[in-house]
Amino acid sequence: MGSSSSSKSTTIIFDTRTHEEYCAGHICHSVHIPTRLPTGHPGIDYKTYSKMCKQLKAYLQTHQPSKKARIAVYCKKGKRAGEAVHCLKGWGYDAFVLGGVEVDPLKAAMERGDYPMCQCSG
Repeated sequence: MGSSSSSKSTTIIFDTRTHEEYCAGHICHSVHIPTRLPTGHPGIDYKTYSKMCKQLKAYLQTHQPSKKARIAVYCKKGKRAGEAVHCLKGWGYDAFVLGGVEVDPLKAAMERGDYPMCQCSG
């Protein structure tokens, strides 16, 4: 479900979990934007948000996807994904929260095998 050659049907999937979470299992062909929430912090702080947005911007500048591309973002529970979508929408992209891997409906879809899963090697 990664990016394809047709801009009409292109979907880019960003995974905004930590490296450890990503390597334990991620949607194949997803783009990893590693984001670690501060210890003991209930949500994402400005420093973390800013760093994540800079990483997203760097990917977009390098790969220059069409503004017609749909961008799906997921994380563990949906909070980091929501913040990433906020950045992306601010730049004019059609972005949405795919969900959190520990929360339905994404959890159920992954368990059904709707998304091919990969793990880091080595």
